[in-house]
Amino acid sequence: MLKISDLEFFYDSEQKIYRYNLEASSSKVVSIMGKSGSGKSTLLDILSGFLEPKKGKVLYDDTDILTLPPQKKPLCILFQKYNLFEYLNVEQNIAVGIDGSFKITKEKSFIISNILKDINLENYQKRKVSSLSGGEQQRVAIARILVMKKPILLLDEPFGALDKQTKTDMLKLIKDITLKNKLITLMVTHDKYDSDLIADSFYMMKENEKENELVKL
Repeated sequence: MLKISDLEFFYDSEQKIYRYNLEASSSKVVSIMGKSGSGKSTLLDILSGFLEPKKGKVLYDDTDILTLPPQKKPLCILFQKYNLFEYLNVEQNIAVGIDGSFKITKEKSFIISNILKDINLENYQKRKVSSLSGGEQQRVAIARILVMKKPILLLDEPFGALDKQTKTDMLKLIKDITLKNKLITLMVTHDKYDSDLIADSFYMMKENEKENELVKL
């Protein structure tokens, strides 16, 4: 169980306060919707450790993950930009997620091969990332996340640049991965289509002049 309680943040350059309360359980996709600039991605930055909140707690199995260093947080994030090494092959890109190195061992190769089957990229190990389509590159990015074996997956509008059919396929893949791996998936989006397709619960950034607050729909 992930529980975000009375989390507050504000930028020094602004007067507006951002407030967050949210609950999520394993094997579920939670949609976080709102306009651009409403504070959706700010929440992911706080959870990831890029920003420090002014108050509040984020509990995962009764541990406040805000107190943990970034590398020990039980989460990973998938951005719209895939952050892949285009001059390397698929296998090398995924291997980085296992231990931070590009070195391929027999054990690593076996793990990666199985992950690629799950995302329908079997036999792609030696393909250069630069030769892949946008959807295929996104699948590689997802595979790299899966080998990290983190229980919380954060999605920051990762499929906005894809065509509608590829986007639909990727969203369904996220849903399947969430169920199979019993993940807690938080998906930031401004597109209601994304939420309606795969989300189990829905939150919205409610805006007014002095504060933006995350509320459950």
